[in-house]
Amino acid sequence: MTIFCVGSCNIDLVLRVPHLVRPGETLAAAACEQHPGGKGLNQSVALARAGGSVQHVGCLGGDGAILEAVLTVSGVGLDAMMRQSGPSGTAMIQVAEDGENAIVIAAGSNAAVTVEAVDGVLAAAEPGDLVVMQNETPDPGAVLRRARGYGLRIAANPAPMTAAVAAWPLAELSYLVLNHDEAAALAGSDDTAVAMLDVLCARYPLVLIAVTDGAQGAHLGRGAERWHAAAPRVAALDTVAAGDTFTGYLIAGCERGDDPGAALAEAVHAAALAVTRAGAAPSIPTRDEVLAWSP
Repeated sequence: MTIFCVGSCNIDLVLRVPHLVRPGETLAAAACEQHPGGKGLNQSVALARAGGSVQHVGCLGGDGAILEAVLTVSGVGLDAMMRQSGPSGTAMIQVAEDGENAIVIAAGSNAAVTVEAVDGVLAAAEPGDLVVMQNETPDPGAVLRRARGYGLRIAANPAPMTAAVAAWPLAELSYLVLNHDEAAALAGSDDTAVAMLDVLCARYPLVLIAVTDGAQGAHLGRGAERWHAAAPRVAALDTVAAGDTFTGYLIAGCERGDDPGAALAEAVHAAALAVTRAGAAPSIPTRDEVLAWSP
C-alpha cells in the first residue's frame, strides 16, 4: 500500500523575532534561517520518518535542490515529482520567543500541482492506496474527488483553512485532521475540542477525525468512539511543522494497523518532540527518536 502525499514544497525563510510583528511595527530579527518546508513536504517527511511508504506528488522550482534533498534522505519517493525552471514555493515565517509563528506563503511552482497535472499519478495508483492532501496547492477538493473516483482512499488536513473546504468530499474521507480553528470553522461554532469533535463525528460518522488541542494534546473520534492523548510538557522552541508531524504520524500509525488510540498517542509525542527543535522539515523526528524520547 502506497501513500501519495499531494502537496506543497516550500523554501522557508525563518525570522527569529521577540514577538509576532504588529501592524505598522518594524522588528529586528535575531536571526534569519533557510529551511525546507511546505505542508505537503512536511507531511511526506513525517509519514516516511514514521515508517510509511510515501510518494510525494508536487512540483519543485529551479531552486528546489534543498527540498529534493530532504525528501530523498527521509525515504520519500519522487517518481511523481514535477519540476519547473522558475522559483519553488516560498514561506516567510516569523517565529517568536515563545515558539508561536506567523506565516506568509507565495505559491511559486506549487501552482502547477493541479488536478489535471496529477491525474496520471492518481489513475495509475492501486485501488485502496491513500491520497493525503492539504490546502497549499490549487483546488485540493477536485484532487480528492478525482482520487475517490479512482477507488483511492483519501485523507485531508485543510490547512490553511478556507471557505472552499466545506465543498470538499469530507464525508468520503478516511482521515480528517484539524486544529482548533479549523474544527471551529467546519463545526460552525468555536467550542471545546471535545464538543466540536462530537459535532463533526455526528456529521461524518465513517471518518476518523482528529482535533489537536495545543498543550492539552489531541482528541480523536469516529462515530461514537473517542480517544484522547495528553501532550507532554516541553519548552517549545519552534511550533512550525508540529501539526504536520502529528498528521504524518497519526496516519502512518493507523495505516500500519496500530490501534487508533496508540497511533494518536505516538503522534502527540512526535509533535511534542518536533516543537523542541528549530525549522520545519528538519524538526520532524524519526520513529526511533520518538520511541526513545522521554520528555
